[in-house]
Amino acid sequence: MKPVFDEARLIAKRNTLAALKQTALHDSSYLHRMMCERMKERLKDVNCVPSSILQYGSGHCRLEFDKSTTTHADTSKSMLEMHKKPSKILLPSMQDLSLIENDSYDAAVSILSMHWLNDPSSVLKQLHSKVRTNSPIIGCFFAQDTLKELRSSLQLANAERKGGYTPHMSPMIRRAEWGSLLKSLGFQAITVDCEEIVVEYPSLIHLLNDLEAMGERNVKNEGGIGKDVLMSASSIYHKLYGRDNGVIPATFEILNFIAWT
Repeated sequence: MKPVFDEARLIAKRNTLAALKQTALHDSSYLHRMMCERMKERLKDVNCVPSSILQYGSGHCRLEFDKSTTTHADTSKSMLEMHKKPSKILLPSMQDLSLIENDSYDAAVSILSMHWLNDPSSVLKQLHSKVRTNSPIIGCFFAQDTLKELRSSLQLANAERKGGYTPHMSPMIRRAEWGSLLKSLGFQAITVDCEEIVVEYPSLIHLLNDLEAMGERNVKNEGGIGKDVLMSASSIYHKLYGRDNGVIPATFEILNFIAWT
């Protein structure tokens, strides 16, 4: 079965972003930094002060505690090199955690990276084996309603210009599906919740540029958006969702979860 996401393209894109070391990367990673801070609070909320943490898909943000040792695991060498701490693991693939020792961590966390997985079930099984018994796996990622305004605008634009539907955006998982998956894999005391964060942009181009700077643009195994479809989508977006002051909203749905081994 052909994977949904082209992981080689994703790794190349993330390496390029990190290597540029430009302020745009920092400025456009506001959602990642926000969720990193919230992750720290979630660890406190579950009364968990782990001595060793595995951060899976470390990317833009680095979760650090004064009394904990964090190991950062990622497929992007350049992203890992942005981390000052020495404990890093360069993964051959986000689906392959074989380089990480089993039963070695008090907690595993993942911040806005699991929505890129081709096989989340396999990754969750592997993460289960990397942490010790009665340890939490805590994560967040973009869920089904993320960029719902953009998704519908592109669908309508495709129908208008090409007379059909061409998927340009990533498939996203639903809250109920994720909870069921965790339960089927033997996790305990599962908590899943969703929140929406709405960000306003001057135009569709500004939104797409921001997604590019975040490393969140499409890396599916399909073609890109044609200029005619893009122009139509921009017009539809403003007509259906535009604010009175001329800006457009972009909704990011964040799925948060905690599950214990």
